[in-house]
Amino acid sequence: LEFDPVSKQFINHSMPGGYYPHTIRMDSQDRVWFTLAVSSQVAMFDRQTAEFTLYDLPARGIKEWLILKSLPLVFAIDPENRPLPSPDRESTGLPMPYGIDVAADDSIWVARLYANDLAHIDAASGEVTMVDFPYNGPRRLRIYADGMLWIVAFQDSLLVKYNPKTQMFSHYELPVVNEVPYALNVDKARGVVWVNGNQSDT
Repeated sequence: LEFDPVSKQFINHSMPGGYYPHTIRMDSQDRVWFTLAVSSQVAMFDRQTAEFTLYDLPARGIKEWLILKSLPLVFAIDPENRPLPSPDRESTGLPMPYGIDVAADDSIWVARLYANDLAHIDAASGEVTMVDFPYNGPRRLRIYADGMLWIVAFQDSLLVKYNPKTQMFSHYELPVVNEVPYALNVDKARGVVWVNGNQSDT
């Protein structure tokens, strides 16, 4: 949905596919990027052409691939008779791309919460590259002015920095127990990273 604050009107842009649209970001070319958490995709809406492009993030195995490909059939079933998901310990079938941000070069970075990895999308070529995340629960991420990615590791109660140039991770323990940090943002002008904690109300 696009809301025009002048006319107070909503504009409905119908997606061609995908399930559970999540975090939204804009790039410098007036394109809208967002994660599709259940179908493990990233979507881009070009406001100039009014067209969507969907990017499939790779499945972690054949079982997950089959689950993700069967989603249109599952969601076509009446909700009363729809089979309930039964995820295993690795959350197979639910990698859940969650947070997303746009880098200075308009490339896209995505955190997959239950797959413990990051996705990088080259917006020009459409190429998708995956990066293993060595912590648990990458949820939200933001990109600093110097290109560094700042990510919360939800289950590990950590603030994590990733340098795409060196492909190195650094982590910072938060000064509370059982924090489960949910979201963060970067104040580029002041060089400050802000993190909110669910459990500690901080």
